[in-house]
Amino acid sequence: MTRMICLDGEIYNADLIVEVEETRDGKLKVLLDDGSTFVTAMENKPTIMGEDFIVSLVPCNSAVTLHYHHRRDKCLVSPVSYFAITAAGTLRPVNSDGIFMEDMPDATYHGMWPRY
Repeated sequence: MTRMICLDGEIYNADLIVEVEETRDGKLKVLLDDGSTFVTAMENKPTIMGEDFIVSLVPCNSAVTLHYHHRRDKCLVSPVSYFAITAAGTLRPVNSDGIFMEDMPDATYHGMWPRY
């Protein structure tokens, strides 16, 4: 499934995002895989839209915090999870230290990543 991201009203393929960082003036700077960048205000947080969920993300050091909203009932599923943005622009779950969750015990993985 292709993940889409909405930034300032424009829709992008989330897999094309290489890096998201917060600027000194509180905005988000987004680097795409073609080398282009753009800046968006923090109040216009990026949102990844899947078939069953909507995710808002904000950069947090080397990872980003994501807020899950289940699409069917719009409730908050998980308040905060951490993801690293890989060089390929994909988001992979990590713990707060930036360690990929796939490399950790399943109990820890469940604590960070909501499974449907």
